[in-house]
Amino acid sequence: MKKREFYTVVVFIVIASLDNAALALIPAIIPSIAEGVHVSPEMAGIISFAVAIVNFITAVTSFFWGYWGDKYSRKKLLIYGTILWVIFIFLTAFAQNFAQLFIYQLLAGVGLGCIASVGFSVIVDFVSPRRRGLALSLWGMSQGAGAAMGYLMAVIFNVQFGWNACFWILSAITVGFVIAYFFTVEPERGATEEELQDLFKSEMTYDYRINREDLRYILKIKTNRYLILQGLFAQVGWGGIQLLPTVLTFKIMATGVPEAPAEVIGPFLAGMFQVGGVFSILFGWLGDRYQRKTLKARSLISAIGVFLGIPLLIAMVLIPFQLTGVPNTDNLTEIIGYVNNLFFTNPLFLLAFILALFAAIFSSADAPNFFALVGDVNLPEHRGTMFGFSNFINGIGRAAGLVVLPTLQLMLGTQIWYYSASGHSFLFVLSLDMSWILAFICTLLFFIPTGICYYFSARSAPTDIMRVKEILAKRAQTELEHHKVDSVIAGEKV
Repeated sequence: MKKREFYTVVVFIVIASLDNAALALIPAIIPSIAEGVHVSPEMAGIISFAVAIVNFITAVTSFFWGYWGDKYSRKKLLIYGTILWVIFIFLTAFAQNFAQLFIYQLLAGVGLGCIASVGFSVIVDFVSPRRRGLALSLWGMSQGAGAAMGYLMAVIFNVQFGWNACFWILSAITVGFVIAYFFTVEPERGATEEELQDLFKSEMTYDYRINREDLRYILKIKTNRYLILQGLFAQVGWGGIQLLPTVLTFKIMATGVPEAPAEVIGPFLAGMFQVGGVFSILFGWLGDRYQRKTLKARSLISAIGVFLGIPLLIAMVLIPFQLTGVPNTDNLTEIIGYVNNLFFTNPLFLLAFILALFAAIFSSADAPNFFALVGDVNLPEHRGTMFGFSNFINGIGRAAGLVVLPTLQLMLGTQIWYYSASGHSFLFVLSLDMSWILAFICTLLFFIPTGICYYFSARSAPTDIMRVKEILAKRAQTELEHHKVDSVIAGEKV
């Protein structure tokens, strides 16, 4: 890979992390934002609807951005999209009520949709299929790192300067990378496909572009259908996971911890879930390695990761750890020092941390192999559109998760349940923390059909991958033969 190509990949990876940081800001500090836009603590869950709308709009627009990226200049589209979301993330800091917060996040979502689908197709064209899983694991890991950075930024700046500050800082950082965009290069479509190398060596180009008729063709591919369907289910769960900082904050406050330190400790523990995402590199590498032995490998690795990770996360939120001696302060250094001490003095807290870490490790198997599968089973001119469409369906699922969880919480937290045993009636009111925890667990159950979809994709992927290779080989051969005929005709005229 040449220097400018490497530079381009780095810029796209960093931007992908920054757009995920933007998505993570609000979930990390929902109670503080609720207070800032004059929403009562009892109704703080309504803020998640703003998170849901930005996820939904991001998903809807990513399909259109992806389709345009398969037809036009991807570099220009990425510049336009990034500028758009930076403007409205910055304006979010000035929201005075829920309506303004909602509108600014909605418009930010339009720009955020560009990064995922267009950036994905660029990365795929820079990396050969043999290393695609590893490279895309870095891209996926950067998104997890971005989410963790968003959590951290939100917590630190919220405590020190107020909830608005994290939006200002993130906007300023991203502006620098908008400038960096102008020095990137755009790869040829299909540049790293083995079947097209003779074409590029002859100084010819792969000129196929998507058209509207291709949309039906994309959806007829069995593996695509399974990948789209698994995303719909999985993202309901991931939508719930976005609210994990809030779930843990209320869980910790229920043990008697004051609100200020609870709003730091909860997101801190939730942020540890993101740290395990670094292991996506391992699973991306495993996907590349075993894909050479069986074309089912990527699907099977994703399925195993899902089935192992989710039970661990459920166990983590159910662990009844108690926190004592918590400093009643908003001094970040003092609170972080207290949390570090918990690892040595509170076995249940340590266990919760370990479970969160391993849940994140196994869950990270999904992303790099999903990304690589989209690249493997689709033609170069279809990849951005397919990723955009799957992102659109993912967004519906994630938005649903962000709506389902708080809706369930509001229902569970306000209902009075009667139990009858031996003729005696018992009055039971679900506590605020347990209503959040049980609602959270319900959203995680949507990962079960995700694993099942990956199992079925393992059966269809080999056929779909070989079909792409055959089409590219035939196209390259046809173009080279036409080129030879044209050269002969041109020679005869001379």
